[in-house]
Amino acid sequence: MKQPNNNYDAALFKSILGLANLLTFGDVASYSLHALNSNEQGFSGAKLCRAYVYLKDGEFKTMVLKKTELKERMAMHTLTVQGHKHTPAAYSSDLTSSEPNWIAMEDLAEQRSSIINNIDWKSSVASAIAEIHLNNLGNACMSSWLPTADKVYWTNIASIISLDHFEQAASSNNAFFNEFGSYLPSLRRNAARFINDMTALSAEKSCLTLTHGDIQSPSGDHVYNCSGVPYIIDFGFCSYAPFYIDLVSYFDFDDIDICYAAFSSQGVHLSKTDFEYGFRAAFCYGGFLYFYPAIMNYLCKPNLAARNRLNELIAQALLR
Repeated sequence: MKQPNNNYDAALFKSILGLANLLTFGDVASYSLHALNSNEQGFSGAKLCRAYVYLKDGEFKTMVLKKTELKERMAMHTLTVQGHKHTPAAYSSDLTSSEPNWIAMEDLAEQRSSIINNIDWKSSVASAIAEIHLNNLGNACMSSWLPTADKVYWTNIASIISLDHFEQAASSNNAFFNEFGSYLPSLRRNAARFINDMTALSAEKSCLTLTHGDIQSPSGDHVYNCSGVPYIIDFGFCSYAPFYIDLVSYFDFDDIDICYAAFSSQGVHLSKTDFEYGFRAAFCYGGFLYFYPAIMNYLCKPNLAARNRLNELIAQALLR
């Protein structure tokens, strides 16, 4: 295969060849790299591009390339070995280095919209998440390459990357303080409760697994509808944590029965009471996790949409 004259290292080249072999594309002749569409870039700051892979039989295929941390490369490798039924197939030539490196992933193209309140679709998403979680439930060996949820981890989620920014915005921006400052004492109290509850939950092996950590709401970017099958992308925020955190951004309290049915059907041996307790304990997660981008958006453009988003996150962070 002829390598293009570019600045990418050998790991990118090897990863392209590895995924081409995994997906039985055929013999690769060459490839070229192209920018992703603006709505595919995400906000992680990771290097992303699309490869056009030209085959010796005259056909061409596409892949998505990402330069990312070891935890995501290992997570995608694990999910691929497990059959990648609800995640893109992936290949990285580097599964040992702690430095960011390239991974080649199956190109799912652009997301198809789905009906947010469609119960059948929600059930399919819950089953997809449950399958990923159940395949990795209680696998403590993953803690060698995944962040492990403990009190420090939950303090980072509920304070350092969220309420600390909220407090800073309130102290430096009068408009933000006047509109949202009164919520801060209640948010701090609920954050302390959340940290304690999630630290206790993280000691229970019955719910610890490979988690995505950033599934987002049904209007977000990380759950794709591929011909009616849910696919979950972008495991850059993955951790070894209670599986509930992957449910509470996408699903609401009204969806607990849907989630419980999906997990029970795949072998989670928890009572409905215990499952509901875990779901409620974790529910604040989505509120705290997304405060920072919502605050930055409001400070840049304090319009109605930005105001509504912050009010939505505050409401979630105060619920239990």
